[in-house]
Amino acid sequence: MNKNALSILHVIIGYPPHIGGAEKQAKLIAENHAKFHHKVTVFTRHMEGCARNEIVNNVHIQRFFVKNFKLSQEITSILIAIKFFFNHKNFDVIQVHQGHFLAAIIAFVCFLLKKSCFIKIANSGKKFDLLILKNKWYGSLFLKLLLISKPSFISITKQIKTELQNFGIDTKKIYEIPNGVEVQKINSVNSIARLKKNNISFIGRIEPVKRPDLVVNLSTKFLNGINFNIYGGGTLLKHMKELCQSKKVNNCKVHGPVANISEVLSNTSVLILPSTTEGMSNSILEALAAGIPILATDIPQNRFLLGENSYTPAGILVKSESLEEWESALNSILDQKNYVRYSENTSKIVIDYDIKHTSSLYINAYGRKK
Repeated sequence: MNKNALSILHVIIGYPPHIGGAEKQAKLIAENHAKFHHKVTVFTRHMEGCARNEIVNNVHIQRFFVKNFKLSQEITSILIAIKFFFNHKNFDVIQVHQGHFLAAIIAFVCFLLKKSCFIKIANSGKKFDLLILKNKWYGSLFLKLLLISKPSFISITKQIKTELQNFGIDTKKIYEIPNGVEVQKINSVNSIARLKKNNISFIGRIEPVKRPDLVVNLSTKFLNGINFNIYGGGTLLKHMKELCQSKKVNNCKVHGPVANISEVLSNTSVLILPSTTEGMSNSILEALAAGIPILATDIPQNRFLLGENSYTPAGILVKSESLEEWESALNSILDQKNYVRYSENTSKIVIDYDIKHTSSLYINAYGRKK
């Protein structure tokens, strides 16, 4: 038993089986807290086919509301806040995932009740959580509500920390904790055998910001046995399938969402991620944990993970939108000597992101609340 066990409430609008980067991280953190005998509860939005009240991997999950219309997330947030208000004595710490409307409501309730509240910020740049909140029609009011509540913040990258400071957040209220990954859980194979699979995989939301069309276009440059695969769901899923058909490419397949990411990674040679912005990519973390070299956009969030140079220890970051430069970079990674070096270096990077370590940093932060 853990004599210093905490009762932790994790709050997030979506929770698995709803899958996204923030949701996946929330699940990893909650379950790892539970493994170390903390009492863990999750308040989240209900999904069709899910139980409203269940225990999964020692995490007590309670789901609220179900209707899907314009203000359904806001209504769900209010219901969650009410539930928390009447049950606040059951929790020592409240961890909110993403700094949106839900975070503002929960932070204010915590302020009134004098409870410890931490808000994890998931995105930076144009998708920076507080900027998204501010730009809502109700945003100015609820951003002010959040700021006067003075919660603590979890920053997953240095860029997010800087953006929080630009919003007037006291540096003493910001804790730098990166996203985590289950290092031991993902299957690994010999690097040469992996290279010979000749599979280039895009794994993520199929949305404009992720630029999956670049993957399809790049596939037309590799007709020599190199296969491209697009995994994920999103608004561009149908369009990507149509694009493959219109370009008559036989070496690029759009698979849609996948349940078993480990199986996908075990058959992947290179992860390609041409996003224009990221928080801290789960796909990159999972690929690194599996020994897979990375080909991604040269943006601050990826440099934070992989290194400050375009030629990182575990792959290549491409600054240009030029298809020729992406082609050149991929050819360089696929060179056997380079590939082996990149693959061997992945373990040196990912060790700092082991979920056992990163989830323990949350517990340390809860105990050091300023």
